[in-house]
Amino acid sequence: MSFKSLVLFLSVSLLLLANSDNAKAQQHQEVGMWVGLSNYVGDLNNNFSAKGVRPAGGFVYKYHLMEYIAFKGTLSYASLGFRDEWSSFPYHQARNLSFRTNLYEFTAQVELNFREFVPGDRSRSYSPYITAGVGLFRFNPKAKLDGEWYNLIDAGTEGQAVPQISGEEKYRQTQLCVPVGIGLKWWIKGPWTFSAEANYRSTFTDYLDDVSQRYVDNILFVDGSVEANLADRSDEVGPLIGDEGQQRGDSVSKDGYLFTSFSFTYTLFANSCPGNSTFKSKTRNVLF
Repeated sequence: MSFKSLVLFLSVSLLLLANSDNAKAQQHQEVGMWVGLSNYVGDLNNNFSAKGVRPAGGFVYKYHLMEYIAFKGTLSYASLGFRDEWSSFPYHQARNLSFRTNLYEFTAQVELNFREFVPGDRSRSYSPYITAGVGLFRFNPKAKLDGEWYNLIDAGTEGQAVPQISGEEKYRQTQLCVPVGIGLKWWIKGPWTFSAEANYRSTFTDYLDDVSQRYVDNILFVDGSVEANLADRSDEVGPLIGDEGQQRGDSVSKDGYLFTSFSFTYTLFANSCPGNSTFKSKTRNVLF
């Protein structure tokens, strides 16, 4: 069976299941908020160190197609950052780079429950699940020098400011991501559901931290300029190491980030919530 045939088969099967009387009886929608933690993984933090963990949060919408499947949309904000001085690797410590960025993200995901999940039914009130999808995020890495914060993309730390000489173009600050995670959801009471989730975002950029390739020739910078000092900060802790062609980052591996989230969602509409008449009467009359 070809890939297209497999996708068509799965789509038709899902459509038939979703339109069954039993599936329609369990369809409902939820809206809510999540709070949690974010952690960056990349050229400055390639061993999942927790020293860069920062707060994160956002909004979530879910449409439960049936007991085992839900579609989810998220709108999130996170602060990411790391410093070479936190690393246990001697080269990272000598490199002495750092960054922080605000990150804004939208994702569309599918949740697959491991067991039937039906809010209002105590026998089906919880389920572990896996989730995956696609997203879009915006970032802008910055670094602090002499008490001031600078946009690193404007500094062109790897020669992006003069692409006609370096061959390096400025990176795009809006990028795709692929979220994949695991979680556990519980129906608490009435219209309220709680979820705990760990979700890693793989990306297609190596510039989340503004570090990717090699040091460029100093001739591309004005001697002693802010741009030159941001490109090579090794002299702040020891001898300069940024000779032209010297490895600055790992261009093979892309950057990523991890969300650990805790969410509360409110059910807006439910066709059927057995076992809780109060919940049924409350949600049946709420319009989405």
